[in-house]
Amino acid sequence: MNPNEAKKIFLNYYSNLPTAVKKAVRFTLENWDAMKNITSTPAPFEFTVAESLTFLNDLPKLPTDARNEEANFISKLNCAVATLRTDFSVWFALENFPHEEWRDIIGYEGDYKVSNYGRLKSLKNNRIKIMRLTYTKDGYLEASISKNGAKKRTGIHNLVAGAFIYNPKNKPQVNHEDTNSLNNCLWNLNWVTNQENQQHAIKMGVKRIGCEFPGSKLNEEQVRYIRKHYIASHPEFGQAALSRKFNVSNKTIQDVIHDRSYKNVI
Repeated sequence: MNPNEAKKIFLNYYSNLPTAVKKAVRFTLENWDAMKNITSTPAPFEFTVAESLTFLNDLPKLPTDARNEEANFISKLNCAVATLRTDFSVWFALENFPHEEWRDIIGYEGDYKVSNYGRLKSLKNNRIKIMRLTYTKDGYLEASISKNGAKKRTGIHNLVAGAFIYNPKNKPQVNHEDTNSLNNCLWNLNWVTNQENQQHAIKMGVKRIGCEFPGSKLNEEQVRYIRKHYIASHPEFGQAALSRKFNVSNKTIQDVIHDRSYKNVI
């Protein structure tokens, strides 16, 4: 038996183990480094050992679509999947995780499938293979898929959403609810417009706008002054006069007046 086979058996049968055995397993794993007198390497996502072990209890409970589950439960599932993703010996060794659902990639039926966990597999040459993903410079996960010799690189979030999430309004972008671009689980994704995507980023604090932006030329008091006092073609309160007053371009004043910028200033 190799380590991958052992892990597969363990994941499949853990939930059926007696309570005493579960406690012994958890104690051993939680204290493994101390018992072996080795220094642990911090895992990505800054999960503690105890937190990462939640997948032992919660992963078998994973519903096909967890978007309607409580936030705390989803948080545990995200932790569980992230833990598996950092252990490639498990991520690539198991053909199916508990409650994992696979669907065809549109346009590549019979060649590739994507799962509700954000995993991708190839079915080419009568061989099932869990595919390795690569990171984009923007911090997303992507893969190269091909058909009739034509290769295409595409984001995993787009593949999951395209296979699992109905998009009746043909919204063009896929949003990550927790803002973690590596978390491509089905319940973390939804179709959005560009505006909805931007608004979500602002709401979650990952994008600064208006006066909060490092390159901002105006503060909130100045923006309010411009909107309150602007009078078209006025020698003191017109667009040209206000641009001179605040030492900004005419376009900056125009964008403020028409609410195309500094939308967070009321």
